[in-house]
Amino acid sequence: MNSLTSLAKSRIKFNKSRTVFTVISIMLTTLLLMSLGTSVAGLINNQKYAVSHTANHHARMKNLTARQLNLLTNHVDVEAVEASEIFARIQYEKMTGFLSLTKAVKGSVFHSAGNLTEGRLPEAPNEICGPPAFFERMGTSPEIGNTLSITFRPGETEYVTREFTICGLVSQADVSKLNVSDDRIAYGASISEALIREFFPEEERSFSAAIRVNGENNLNYDAMKARIASVAEDIGLNKDDLDFNTEYLMVMTDPGQDILAGSVLIALIIALFAGLVIYSIYYVSVITDVQEIGKLKALGASKKQIRRLLQLEGLFASLIALPVGLVLGYLIPKLGLPMLMSAMSKYSVYAELPEGGISMFSLPVTLGVILVVLVTVFLSLLKPLSMASKISPVEAIRYQETSSDKRKEREGCNTLNLTRLSWANLARNKKRTVVTIVTMGLSCVLFISLAAVANSMSIDDFARRTLPEGDFMISLDASYNDKTYPENNLDRVQMHSPFDDALLNKIKSIPGVTAVDTENAMLAGADSDSEVFAGGTRAGIGCFTREDIPKLKKDLKRGDLDYDALLANHGLIYCYDTILEKEGFSMNQRLSLSFFRGDKQIPFNGEIAASGSWGKMSFMLPKELFDQLAGDLNTTIALYIHAEPEQFGAVKAQLQEITGQNQLFKLYSMDEERDIAKLSINMIKYPMYAILILIGIISFMNLINTMVTSIITRKRELAMLQAIGLSDKQLVKMLSKEGMVFTMGTLLAALTVGNLLGYLVFLYGRNTGFMEVQIYHYPLIETIGLGLALILGQMAITFFISKRIHKESLVTRMRSGE
Repeated sequence: MNSLTSLAKSRIKFNKSRTVFTVISIMLTTLLLMSLGTSVAGLINNQKYAVSHTANHHARMKNLTARQLNLLTNHVDVEAVEASEIFARIQYEKMTGFLSLTKAVKGSVFHSAGNLTEGRLPEAPNEICGPPAFFERMGTSPEIGNTLSITFRPGETEYVTREFTICGLVSQADVSKLNVSDDRIAYGASISEALIREFFPEEERSFSAAIRVNGENNLNYDAMKARIASVAEDIGLNKDDLDFNTEYLMVMTDPGQDILAGSVLIALIIALFAGLVIYSIYYVSVITDVQEIGKLKALGASKKQIRRLLQLEGLFASLIALPVGLVLGYLIPKLGLPMLMSAMSKYSVYAELPEGGISMFSLPVTLGVILVVLVTVFLSLLKPLSMASKISPVEAIRYQETSSDKRKEREGCNTLNLTRLSWANLARNKKRTVVTIVTMGLSCVLFISLAAVANSMSIDDFARRTLPEGDFMISLDASYNDKTYPENNLDRVQMHSPFDDALLNKIKSIPGVTAVDTENAMLAGADSDSEVFAGGTRAGIGCFTREDIPKLKKDLKRGDLDYDALLANHGLIYCYDTILEKEGFSMNQRLSLSFFRGDKQIPFNGEIAASGSWGKMSFMLPKELFDQLAGDLNTTIALYIHAEPEQFGAVKAQLQEITGQNQLFKLYSMDEERDIAKLSINMIKYPMYAILILIGIISFMNLINTMVTSIITRKRELAMLQAIGLSDKQLVKMLSKEGMVFTMGTLLAALTVGNLLGYLVFLYGRNTGFMEVQIYHYPLIETIGLGLALILGQMAITFFISKRIHKESLVTRMRSGE
């Protein structure tokens, strides 16, 4: 045993080149696995901190009656209930504000904002409690005892003005971190139940409830959701009125079957990738030692001892690589992830990082990485071990990698050139060539696939969900079905033509504005059983042109978009395909609509001809039909303004001045939408790019190992070729041609399988809403970068290794074994 240990150590020291690259490859693979595991552990721990310090309710139930709220409070499976109700909207300049009541009726539910910091909660009808920002926005100093006048609208009743006294202050989110206009932020304050009872009897009140159910510490994700759903069913709650706090449940409970299956799949992919890399390294390296193993067998070594020798070599290489990989794999995310999280927290209105930092060390992760690496190294040695044990000592001494039990005659050539010499070496080592290309190809396929998804996570695409075109949007802030104040409804507002020619000309004359487009819509009602038109409710109907058809077809789900057929058949297209049946509609259904053109109603009989995902209107009509129904009514509901990039700030300032003069106008700008989009995208995108870099490094090390092993094991052969006339320049060209085969094979796999897999992952993300992808963006820069890195890297490897070879004389190289 001591002799085998000493021999294994001697072989590791003697085969320095192979040992170094083997150790580096194992170390990098360990680093990748440890980095991923540590990052996941850190993100989970940080997410646990974040969700528990933001809101710890399991679900929210809406549209509860007083009776249902009482049943919920007394339910045996419910441990905490916090009831709330929106009482009134506030009218103050262009402020989006509301008055509400929130109270704990059973146990306690935690929220990061809204916690009492000073004073007390309201009790009398004229008392109010809220965050300092609410009172500052209303022009009042946030101090206990100060009074302010508020005009509010309880439900759909008339506006009322009351004097309130500040009785308490609560904590608030730091919205100053968000680069958004003030009118995009909703401000709220709490009033007393005594005030609500003045306006609404108990039976007319509608409640929401944040709840916690028993079992968080011993039920998994699926079981918790099932228990919550059971509670909702027991109190007769509509399924559509139940919203799970999914993020909290996923983080704070054991994963459910779907989540667990996904995690296992990801772990298997990583383990397979790591295993193939290490297998390739050992296959290429260890197989060259069969001759030496034959000499050992000739000296009396048994099969068991030979196996033990190679296993000890793998173990020693792993023992060198594992500690370094584990330490670096822990330190890189330990230092980098908090920096990323801290940078992102500057733009988050929610919980800051824990005071003691993110807890990232995980003993199960560390032990799991060690186990995976050791098992993978062991499995990668099975083939060389089996090969060495089956060959007799005489055959092993005569063994070359092309040796086979089957005798074959090798075809010769009348003439030799560099290309034939290169192909001869690759063909002589077919298995090594194939294994290297497959392993490198897999890593590059993974690289391109992740790059395609990361590149498709576009901030601009996310921002375009709110602002579909242009640099700015001015939209009408009008109601659809306000019965108390019908003058606020869109059909009445349009009679006054807020987007008249004078306004359009004023906007177009702003220096830097290049174009102004319009969006048009009208209100329509129908005598239909659909929820869209239930109880006289009206819906928005938009329009589209013939030129819009190609764009609309990208999101078509059902039906056909033949513009002429739609015109002839009075075809309607429904804009929310996922809820078509739920809303009571069906394809080819006839609808009798009444369009509201100011104080007139225009009848229209149409047919649902297509459905898809197209935006904020319920239906759309061909422009010609829409214009006939609109007559001379100005149906513009939004302006999309295009500006020169260098004039963006100046244009925004003038548009803010214009919209500030009209309560009906609401301004959206691309810079604000992009800032909002960054919050959700960067947290996913940057860690993915970090993984891409690690994968690229490991792939590159695999190429280095293959070429180094190939060249060093052929020192004698290359020296003989140079002795009979092969020049240094020809040697470099020959080695470059060999390396180019590996590079081209790898790139071919990446550009075919990688691009296909990347697009399939993108489609999955788009259809499920995962990773915020909407439009596929080909990773051109990443692909070009990968190609250049492989080509330049291969050339550099060839150059430096050939230089190293020349440090030895021809005689020394011709006498060398390795």
